[in-house]
Amino acid sequence: MAKRIIRLIKVLGRTGLSRSSLYAGVADGTFPAQIPLGARAVGWNEDEVDAWIEARIAEAEAHASMHIDKAPEEIGTTPEKLQPFIESGELLTFKVGRHKLVKKTVLAVFSKKHAAAFQADAA
Repeated sequence: MAKRIIRLIKVLGRTGLSRSSLYAGVADGTFPAQIPLGARAVGWNEDEVDAWIEARIAEAEAHASMHIDKAPEEIGTTPEKLQPFIESGELLTFKVGRHKLVKKTVLAVFSKKHAAAFQADAA
């Protein structure tokens, strides 16, 4: 596939960034640099912009959270077996309004640490 250069308006529309945020990202190296097209024109490599967008999505998914009620099923145990870990603070949770949540990455690390105990439950 041929590489394409896209202009500022299209980059802003795709990323949702403001013009100042985009240029701040270019300046600090967190966003792809623009390509000079002429004396007063610049554009961005479309593939680099798409890769930046995909990385932001992956980052958001990695930090996603779930309601604590869904956690036991996610790691293959029962709410009763998980509750002592929540109460002791060994499984870190947080509240948003009335909802108690756990980050998926925290749950994954917790699950690996206690895998033997939860596998014994399944047997």
